[in-house]
This record gives sequence, structure tokens and C-alpha cells, in this order.
Amino acid sequence: MVMSWLSHRQLAWLARGLGFFCFRVLGLRRSLIISNLQKAFGDSLDARARARLGQESYNHFILTCLEFLQARQGELGDNVEIHGKEHIEAALMAGHGAYILCIHMGNWEAM
Repeated sequence: MVMSWLSHRQLAWLARGLGFFCFRVLGLRRSLIISNLQKAFGDSLDARARARLGQESYNHFILTCLEFLQARQGELGDNVEIHGKEHIEAALMAGHGAYILCIHMGNWEAM
């Protein structure tokens, strides 16, 4: 896949370009995003700051999607550290389910 040839810097550049095109040019969900930011931040953010934050959120979402697409099979979990894996394995071996709790720091799909 062509995506695997791109460096992270190139991927980020592509995400910014796609984010700009989708948010500013096509206006995909722009009014909804701006409206939600107005509800969340009220008057503490002016219209320009809401638009900038909306654009940055769009860019970040697209970058996360591109990073996910770029990862090869088996690579997604390479940077994930799991504590207590033996408890999950024991529960599954006993025929029980298990909960996995983690903080959200982006690319949570790796879980």
C-alpha cells in the first residue's frame, strides 16, 4: 500500500491537506462542529478560534485514520504496553469474559 511508504511527517502533511479540503472547501460537518464548539466553550472562544480548533480537530481525526491505514498487520500493538495480561488470558481460558480498561490517547484501535 502506498501509505506505508510515507514518513510520519508526510502523513501529517497529507492529513492537514485533506483536513483543510474537507473542512474549509467542502465544509463537511463544519457547521455542526462550529455549533458544538460554541456550546462547549461559549464566548470564551471567538469565531476565528472555533474555526481554528475545528480545523485542528479535523486534521487530527484524519491523521489518526491515516495512521491506522498505514499500519501493517501485527504492528498496531507494537507500541502498546499491557499490564496483567495473564489475568485476561486466565479469564478467557476459563470461558469468562474480561474488561479491558485503558486511557484514550489516540489510536486506541490498537487495543
